[in-house]
Parts: sequence; C-alpha cells; structure tokens
Amino acid sequence: MIEAGFWDEPGVIELGYGDSESRSALLVLLELRSWSMTTGTDGVIPRRILRRATAHHDPERAMEHLVEAGLAEVTGDGWEIDWSTQIPAEEVSSIRGKWAARKRHYRGNHTDCATWGIKGCDKVSHETSTKTSTVESHPIREGKETEEKRREEKRREAKLNLLLLLLVLVLRTHLVWALALGALAPTRCPRRLGSR
Repeated sequence: MIEAGFWDEPGVIELGYGDSESRSALLVLLELRSWSMTTGTDGVIPRRILRRATAHHDPERAMEHLVEAGLAEVTGDGWEIDWSTQIPAEEVSSIRGKWAARKRHYRGNHTDCATWGIKGCDKVSHETSTKTSTVESHPIREGKETEEKRREEKRREAKLNLLLLLLVLVLRTHLVWALALGALAPTRCPRRLGSR
C-alpha cells in the first residue's frame, strides 16, 4: 500500500529525480510491497524469489538503488524493505478473520460470532449449542461445512490477490505516466513573444 507521505520520503524523492534506472527502482519497490503484503512477509524479500516478485529486467541492480536510497536493507538471505508504515501480516490476518466472520454472520452462520465478537448478534448462544449437537449427530455435515469454508476462503483469497494485482498495475501505469510527463516537462520558461 502507498501511504499519503510516500512520495515525500527523501529516498523516494532521490530516486524519482534520478536517471531512468533509479525511477524504475521505484516500480520495483511498489511491486515488492505488493508481493510482501500478499504473502505476509512484512517486508522481507528472500533472494530466491526476487525475480518472481518483480517484472524488472535487472532486479538486483534495482535493489542496489533501493539500498543506496535507504528504502531497503541487505540481509543474509536477501533484502528487507521499509515496512514501518505498513500493516503487519498478523494484523492483516486478524482483520481478514473478522471480515470473514462478519460475512458468515450476515449469511446466517453464527458459529464464529462469539469468537470474533460480532456486536449485536443475539444468536450466539443458540447457534453454538445447535452447532454442537448437529456436529455430534451428523459428522458428515461438519465435513461438508469445513470444505465449504475452505472453498470460501480460497475464493476470498483469489479476489484479494486479483485486487492487489490490479492495484499494482494501476500504480505502475500511474507512475510511468507521471515519470514520462515529468521527463517531458520544459526545464526553463519559454521566452515571451516580443522580448529580447
């Protein structure tokens, strides 16, 4: 994710006004943030996945630019990008769990309402006791419900991954246009007509 002050960070400014290689390193940073958010690594980028996590033609050189700008650090196994402004993976997982419980609540499944503290659910104690007796008398039904939950989780995860991919593509396009327009902007004021 890109926070409000991202473009004002000194390292980002340095790369943004550098040569085209430096500016393309910014795209790598955005790709790596997206990859790290999707995989839950909290900014840790293992060396073995660098080429899979970015479409850059020379990702190692781009990482050198990021390290020089202070936006990444070299670790024993790869790199660690600055994750101080991002949401930690554990918190993201908790948020996703709450969203899933709320969706199940709205669809009529109240088994997790007590666990996740869904406010205003008057069916928590009733559903919990019904669920327990249903599971004891019908173990096959529990297996079907578990499989259904897994499928729902996979569908939700696929949607989130698609949204993240779309976000990266939009950001890439926006950054390319911004860099292109910045490169084409006149560097000095044109002369006024009639003045010498």
